[in-house]
Amino acid sequence: MTAYQNFHIEIHANDRHEAHFSLVGIDASIANAFRRILLSDIATLAIEDVFVNQNTSIIQDEVLAHRLGLIPLQGDKQGLKWLKWRNKEEDDVPADPSTDENTIIIHLNVECTWKPEGKARAKVGESDPLLLYDNSHSMASSLCGLRSSRD
Repeated sequence: MTAYQNFHIEIHANDRHEAHFSLVGIDASIANAFRRILLSDIATLAIEDVFVNQNTSIIQDEVLAHRLGLIPLQGDKQGLKWLKWRNKEEDDVPADPSTDENTIIIHLNVECTWKPEGKARAKVGESDPLLLYDNSHSMASSLCGLRSSRD
């Protein structure tokens, strides 16, 4: 009897945009391989190139760019219908150029400033950035101007 003779898939829900199932009787490493295969075939919209005009934060440009790339972007499929896929550079095949049809521009324009009483609090030893500064924490909600580069 082989290790996978008891393997079966239990389907819990199967809708147009979502499926729930269990892989029963299979090693976790094989189940993880299935998960990775499924994820690799899901089209996603992500921040890929970041151009920094002026970064006055303590976070290096590269770390900021990486963190921006981790933000899950959501949107209406119809709203992005005009967007065309852009192929990245692979081996000897050059990348497609950035154009108005494959690029979206998102602006992050946040400035961290002292609160009116922030400097006085800092002098007495306060170190909580929420008490010292305005806009000390930038959230994904700070991203604005989601638009095509052709707008």
